[in-house]
Amino acid sequence: MPVAASQLNVKINSFIYALPITTGLLGYVAGELILGRISDIYGRRLGLLLTLILTALGSLFAALSFNFIEL
Repeated sequence: MPVAASQLNVKINSFIYALPITTGLLGYVAGELILGRISDIYGRRLGLLLTLILTALGSLFAALSFNFIEL
């Protein structure tokens, strides 16, 4: 994060600096609740497949982001 902040001209003590980490952690909690329930109902294979797809899409979007707000 410090390297990305310096490259994107974001101050380390700003709200925007903590935003990607905070939203990521909230996404983990929401994903666990939703995908865990899907896995219980429809099986572990579907739950794992959806988890892999969402993780791949999230990584792709993070790699293509231009600033901290998009990240």
